[in-house]
Amino acid sequence: MSLPSASKLDLAFQCGYAFSPHAPKWPKQTYSKAANFGKGQHAVAEKAVKGETVDAVKEADTAEVTGNAEVARFKRVARDVELWFKQARNRPVEWLVEKPLAYHVERGSARYMKPPEYPRDYRDKKFGEIVGTLDLAAVLPDIVEVLDLKTGKGARESSVADSAQLKFYALCLARIHGVPRARITYLHATEDGIDDGDTVLLDELDLGQFAAQLGALAAGLQDAVPVPGPHCTGKWCPMVSICPATTKALAAIDKASDLTRPFSTQLTIEDATHAADVRVRLKMVQAACASIEEQLKTWVKSNGPIDIGNGMQYGVREENRETVDIGRPQAYQILAKRLGPKADQIVTLSTTKQDIRSACDTRAQAEDIFEELRAVGALRSASYSKLTEWKKR
Repeated sequence: MSLPSASKLDLAFQCGYAFSPHAPKWPKQTYSKAANFGKGQHAVAEKAVKGETVDAVKEADTAEVTGNAEVARFKRVARDVELWFKQARNRPVEWLVEKPLAYHVERGSARYMKPPEYPRDYRDKKFGEIVGTLDLAAVLPDIVEVLDLKTGKGARESSVADSAQLKFYALCLARIHGVPRARITYLHATEDGIDDGDTVLLDELDLGQFAAQLGALAAGLQDAVPVPGPHCTGKWCPMVSICPATTKALAAIDKASDLTRPFSTQLTIEDATHAADVRVRLKMVQAACASIEEQLKTWVKSNGPIDIGNGMQYGVREENRETVDIGRPQAYQILAKRLGPKADQIVTLSTTKQDIRSACDTRAQAEDIFEELRAVGALRSASYSKLTEWKKR
């Protein structure tokens, strides 16, 4: 039996089967584009609160945020994130950034873990402890504040009051620093700015009740069984693709394929409960497909491109991406000279090649501008590997 980490407590409270001693081995976890976007914004926040220089383009690349439009959005959000956390740094408090914490369920004690050598380094974990790494927190004389930066649309549908992960960090810090209260806050970051209105105050009774819930959770993992529900995919279960509940769902589809009509048209939804059940199982099957696709990608990366029919291949190709560095000397002057008043309409911190193309009358004009920008170093080129399909020559 393995106690869930802090980031999986929200899942474990609804279904602890993945952490039970009879659960199968987890497959390799994958991360969505939204998760990569959020990871990159967290890196921006951490550097800003430490007073370090922030390079939004670099953080986007490191977090594997791809696509011109998505990188441009990343830069716009990062600008506000950096400003908010730089201002927060001026507060007279002790800031904690990327701190690994451990809480012993039976003893009710908490501690800082040894400084990690790499992200999520939990080799210092001891038996009976739940561990996790908080992103950002502030320690004051009589209260601790735990902040969590949220960048996804789905996060706005949840409340910080329901976050077991943040309550865990609050409990740990309160026990370590001997304070009776904690405040947990979601910071929602969008292109419109940062909304920090989702805040909950936890008193000593609240923290004690959560500690009791952690104890009950740990005690119940020994006999945990699969409990299918929206949490299977909504809480990112690490083994949803191989869970017995998913296997049953796949078996049902296999059986349905023997019918004279396809499964999608054979199905007759009877009521709202049945409809909700269908949606849950479809989400589980989709997660299973994602796991299978990941295996395919891993094989192709190791063994090379494959023929997929119709003269097409699927595999890894090296591609090149150019980004505009509008802060480069002479960059603005080139655009102003070539585009006139249109230049001021497109020049922002996140100006892209597509912005320049849109402002040009012809493709040739855009290419001429790009050549001039390259000459002064205002177009930065980066190569990256991409899994894609292409026509076989």
